[in-house]
Amino acid sequence: MMKLRLLTGDRGALQVRWMDEETGNLRTPGGKTRAVHAAAFEAGGKPYRSRDELAAQMLDRGKRVFLDVHDRYVLHLRERYPCFDWADRATEKRYYNWYLILGDGQWSMVYYDDGTGDMTVTDDLAVIPAKQRDLMERIYGVIRVSEYELNL
Repeated sequence: MMKLRLLTGDRGALQVRWMDEETGNLRTPGGKTRAVHAAAFEAGGKPYRSRDELAAQMLDRGKRVFLDVHDRYVLHLRERYPCFDWADRATEKRYYNWYLILGDGQWSMVYYDDGTGDMTVTDDLAVIPAKQRDLMERIYGVIRVSEYELNL
């Protein structure tokens, strides 16, 4: 059984560490990022035919917690594109999307930009950037960072 530890990093980012509860050994993730240029992709060692498979079953609408098609927990963080006036707010439908996939002693993150269609996948996530940490705190409350366990 692996336990997730989040530690304070540079500029508000969180450093991800995994601790084996039986041995007490701490593992630092490797963090491998790649761009995806097709509808089908792989994240966390599992195949997906489309982004829709990341949020196959909603568990908590308010906290945006889902199960993917492989029965792994997925947190969907999103932020609206910048709006500069009332016309932007009335017509803007694009979002920046981050899907954090929790499975098998690692986190993977899929980033998708509604405006450009850009997608990147980071497997074995080593750092949660400050922007995503801020979004997580808005949804889940303040994260105490000396050690934090994700309870879904």
